[in-house]
Amino acid sequence: DIYSMDELETILNLHQNLSQHNAFGSGSSSSQDVDDIMPIPGLHDMVLEALQEDQEESVEEKTSEVPSPPMYQISNELKQRIPKIRAIASDVDGTLLQSNQDIHPTTRSAVEKAISAAASPVRSLQYFFPATGKTRKGALHSLGPEIGGLLSQLPGAFLQGLYCVNATGHVIYENKLDSEELVAATEDLTHKEQLTLLAHDGDTIYTTAASAKCNPHHMKALKDWGEDEPEILETCRRFENGFHKLLVMADTPEEIHVFRSKLQAVAEEFGCMTTVSVPTMVEVLPGGSGKGAGVAKLCEALGIDMQTELLAMGDGENDLEFLQKASIGVAMGNAVDILKQSDGTDFVMSETNNEGGAGIAMELFGFGKALGD
Repeated sequence: DIYSMDELETILNLHQNLSQHNAFGSGSSSSQDVDDIMPIPGLHDMVLEALQEDQEESVEEKTSEVPSPPMYQISNELKQRIPKIRAIASDVDGTLLQSNQDIHPTTRSAVEKAISAAASPVRSLQYFFPATGKTRKGALHSLGPEIGGLLSQLPGAFLQGLYCVNATGHVIYENKLDSEELVAATEDLTHKEQLTLLAHDGDTIYTTAASAKCNPHHMKALKDWGEDEPEILETCRRFENGFHKLLVMADTPEEIHVFRSKLQAVAEEFGCMTTVSVPTMVEVLPGGSGKGAGVAKLCEALGIDMQTELLAMGDGENDLEFLQKASIGVAMGNAVDILKQSDGTDFVMSETNNEGGAGIAMELFGFGKALGD
C-alpha cells in the first residue's frame, strides 16, 4: 500500500476540511479577486503537508505531557510498600494547590489519572480523596470546577478529619467540641486580642459581629481561599448544633505564634488541642482528634488498611499524624520543618507545591514509577 490507514484518514480529513471551506471555489459567491486567492497545491503536496502537520502535532502532544518523574534515591524498604498502595489521600492548600490557589499542571494530570484509576475495576488504586482543614464545599470550590466536580463524587476528610464523608456525601464520621465553656473562653480571648474568630459546623462557617467589624479583610480572605463568607452571630456561645472546630485568624504568623501559647492553655483546660495548618491561623480541635484520626476512620469505612495501603501527602504541622499513620507519608518541598524532620515522614520531595511536588509524588509512589515500571 502507498499510504497506511492513519495516513489515509489524514487525507480524508484534509479533503473534508477543504470542502467545508469551499477551497476549490465550487459554488462560491465570494467577490474576492482571483489574484488574492492562494494557489491550490497538488494532491501529493497536500498529502505530504498534512502528514507533516500530523506528525508535528503528535510531537507537540508528547512534549506537552507530564515529564517523567526525576530520579530519586529511594530505599528498597520503601519500594516494597509501593505495590500495596490502594488509596491516595492528599492535603489541599500547600500540597495540591500552589501559592496562587491554582493547581500545577503536573499535579493536575496526576490527580486526573488517580481519579480515573479509582473508577476502573481493573486498577489496583481504588481511592483518591482530599484530607484537609477546609470545609468540603470550600475544598471542592478551591480545586476548580473540573477537579472539584470529580472529587464531589468521591469520599473525603474535611475540617482536619472532624467531618468525613463517603462518595455520596453521606457523613460517616464526625467529631465536635463538647464544651460551651471552651467556646466562650476562646471567643473572649480572641476579642481581647482583636483577632478573628471563625467557628465551623460542617460546610457552614460562623463569625462574631465583633470579629467582622474589627477585621473585615479576613472575610474577603476566606473567599479567596474558596470558602463562603461566614454567617455573622452576635456570639458563638450557646450555639445549639455545636462546632467541629474553632479557628482564629491573624494578619501575621508572628501574631499567631504569640497568641497560640495563650490559646493552648485555654484548650488544654477543657481537654482540647490546637494545631496550625496555615501560618496566620490557629485552630482548636477536640482532644485526641486531628487529620490522622479522621482519615483512619474514613479508611476503615472504605476497607483500606491505612498502615499498609495508603499514600498520604501534606505540608503542614496538622499533617504530622496523618503522614505518620499512612503506609507512605510524603512531605512537600515547601513543608514546615517539623514535618520534614518527623520520623513519621517517609520521604521529602525536592519539589514544592508550586513545582508539582504532589503530582510527582503520586507518580513515584502511587503509580509505581519509583519501581522503574
